[in-house]
Parts: sequence; structure tokens; C-alpha cells
Amino acid sequence: MSGADDVAVAPKSSSSVGTAVLLMTAATACYTSLDTVLKVLAPHYSLGMIVFGRNLSQTLILLALTPLLGTGMFRTAHPALQWMRGALLIVTTVFITLALVNLPMAQTYALVFSTPLIATIVAFLFLKEKPRAIQWALIVAGFLGVVTALRPGTPEFGPALAYPLIMATANACFYVITRYVARRDAPMVSVFWASLSATALTALGLPVYFDPIALRDLPLFFVAGAFGTGAHMLMTEAFKRAPTAVVAPIIYMQIVWAILLGFFLFGEVPAIGTLIGAAVVAGSGIALARVKPA
Repeated sequence: MSGADDVAVAPKSSSSVGTAVLLMTAATACYTSLDTVLKVLAPHYSLGMIVFGRNLSQTLILLALTPLLGTGMFRTAHPALQWMRGALLIVTTVFITLALVNLPMAQTYALVFSTPLIATIVAFLFLKEKPRAIQWALIVAGFLGVVTALRPGTPEFGPALAYPLIMATANACFYVITRYVARRDAPMVSVFWASLSATALTALGLPVYFDPIALRDLPLFFVAGAFGTGAHMLMTEAFKRAPTAVVAPIIYMQIVWAILLGFFLFGEVPAIGTLIGAAVVAGSGIALARVKPA
């Protein structure tokens, strides 16, 4: 899941809300499909190779789309912070992949959906954004949902559950930095630089973790990049057409896609505790998106 990074960043207008909802729904399907491809690739390649290949393909696709997107995406006012975002993107991809390999998709997403809750806390600490009392209450409720999704006391409770929580924390930091650089950088600038810097940073480690990619798997790496690119572009367009409070909560559609893909592709049946926890976390996140800041 990479969907939280550009939420609340793209500009808003009074365009069709219905179109925005459809665009955002398609974006969530792309994000979940991207994670599904990572889950398929994980048993066959090193994590470093997967992260490198996924970001390289997205970077190449964005470069190919330069006539459509414009050369403005190459110019950033915050190069150091954009490289930091690239490093965080690497961390999020590594840990979402580890989570998907070791946990059911539905449980992974239930825990990853704590990202907006963590981001609110990070923004409070570093951007001095002061949550209202109702926001603190929603954060507490959301983390109670996380505890429910963790299902302590069950045989499945173990160290692997830390993977999606680490991913959510890194993604929250990524999200907060994105909000900061958005004051001067357009959304597609951030999309391009995150992809480019993640590609460059992971390329440095290729002598250590390089795996030759089988010809039959090249399309999967390309598809991963295409899903990532499509998700970002669809999300950007969605936020241009409707207010954040309308569009942002749709990101929780990913839990629906995760349940469906997990069941039909991997035979995963989510536990009741996971579904309850996911509902609580999603509800808290949706409410947070609709609460006006202090």
C-alpha cells in the first residue's frame, strides 16, 4: 500500500465529485494490485531487487510520459527532502513486501491503515499541527482497532506483525514530508522524485543483491511500475475534482480489494478479529479526514 503518500496534497476544485470517487476507487485498485504483484515476486527475488525493479519501471514510465506530464516534474524546490522521501519509499516497499509474504493481505492492510493516525501524531511533533480533542479521541480509537487486528493471544500473533506497523510509520513520515514539500512542489513533482531517488538509492546496492530477472518476470516488474504510476495519477486527478474530505476516505476501499485478491489468488480467509479491527481503523481514519483542523 502506497496510497497515503499524496493524500491531501493535490489541489482541489469544484469538478465532478462522482468522477473523483470513480478515479479514487480505481487508484485504490491499482495500489492493491501493485502490492499483489510484489507478493508474487517476493519468493523469487531479493527485496533489494524488487524495490529497484519496481521503482525503475515507474521512473521509466514517467519519463516516457514527459510529453503528457511536462518537464515541470523534473524541477523541485526541496531536493534534499525529496531524496529523503525516496529513502522512506524504499523502507515502505521493503516492509509491505515482508508483511505480504508473512501475513494475510487483509490483516496487513488493517495494520497499514494506521498510517493516517501515525501521520497526525508526526505532524503534531514536527510540523506543530495541533490536533483537536476529537482528533486525539479518534487516534486512540484507531489504535484500539490496530490492537484488535493484531489479535494478541492467538497462534498467529508474532514478530511478523511488526512489518506492517513499521511500514505504516515510515509511510506516515513520507506523508508528512510530502505535505511539507507540497507547499512549493506540485504533486507529480513529488511522484517523480520519490521514484527517481528510490531507484538511484537502491541501484547503489545492486552489487550486493542483484538477481538476474527471468524474461517471464519482466512483464511483472513493468506491471508493478504501471500500477504505481497509474495509482498516483488517478489519485492526483481525483483530488483535483473534489474536496479531500470526500476523496481521502475512499482509500480504505483497499481493504475490500485486499480481501478479494487475497481470497481468489492466495486462498486467504480473513479472521473476524482482523475485519473488526480494520473497520475500526478505517472508521477512525475516515472521521479524521472529515474533522476540520484546529
